[in-house]
Amino acid sequence: MYFNSAMFSAEVSFNLTKFNARVSFDSATFNADVSFSITKFNSEAIFYSATFKDYVRFAGNRENHVFGDNSSLDLQFARIEKPDRLSFHTVKIRPHWFVNVDARKFEFINVRVNWRSISVEQEIKNIGEEDVLSAHRLLARAQC
Repeated sequence: MYFNSAMFSAEVSFNLTKFNARVSFDSATFNADVSFSITKFNSEAIFYSATFKDYVRFAGNRENHVFGDNSSLDLQFARIEKPDRLSFHTVKIRPHWFVNVDARKFEFINVRVNWRSISVEQEIKNIGEEDVLSAHRLLARAQC
């Protein structure tokens, strides 16, 4: 499903939506609140170069942690105008999802990283950098 370069002018809700295949919001603009509460991503969720102007919520619950075991999130080069309004609540995350985006002001509540099933080498491979030193630097800067 592709929403590339889409312009969302009003509040938008993807609550309870299930994405079984890749979904791309590449270069999309969200001018108002966007919610992904109890949404399920089972593949790639791409927000590369997207613009978020207000609240963004990725929220799960006990049964649904939003991002499935085979999913990934790409926020690279996203423009988040109010970073303190981007929240992850009761979700599973991976460190490489926060490469090339400043996540220091994001809100992380009850997030889970399954460190037993991942390694630094695996995270570097997921970044996709041919140059391992570059990948190490990018991963070190991914602050979440």
